[in-house]
Amino acid sequence: MKVQVSDYIDVEAKALGLGYTAPTGLTILPRNFATAASADELVHEGTTPTVRTLLRQAGIQETRLEKEGEKFPSTRHEFWEWVGPIIFVSQTVLTNGVLPVTINVISSYIYDISKGHRHDAEVTIKFVVETTEKTKHGEKRTCKSVEIKGSPKEIKEFDAEKLKQLVEKPGK
Repeated sequence: MKVQVSDYIDVEAKALGLGYTAPTGLTILPRNFATAASADELVHEGTTPTVRTLLRQAGIQETRLEKEGEKFPSTRHEFWEWVGPIIFVSQTVLTNGVLPVTINVISSYIYDISKGHRHDAEVTIKFVVETTEKTKHGEKRTCKSVEIKGSPKEIKEFDAEKLKQLVEKPGK
């Protein structure tokens, strides 16, 4: 399994800059959220409706970026690689019980659909995790991108604790 952790843009500022409300919980971001110059450019992964259905069935509430009645176009991959949407995890979601259920629901789905013939397929899941820390001037909010690529079995073994460890600052 390959894991890449990197700094990510300020999700709240970007959402506001594109004319949307800042996400406050678990939010699925368009694949090009960080680079889109305008709201007209935003595109979801083709797997977004599936992930939304899985979350809804598990009783997990998603805070949508899209405005009521708005739908971003989506893209599909022409080969068998499951590429999930970017899942924004706010500080609140990071510290409550929703995150483990979210990761388990998605990874179990991927594992189940790949049974028998696609265990060698590559799966990509990307989380953007917001963390806050207290400073003498208030709170400092930062976002980290965590991209996980691996087989369905490797993704099934990934959990919320591993995600939290990846975004913690060294020395904490």
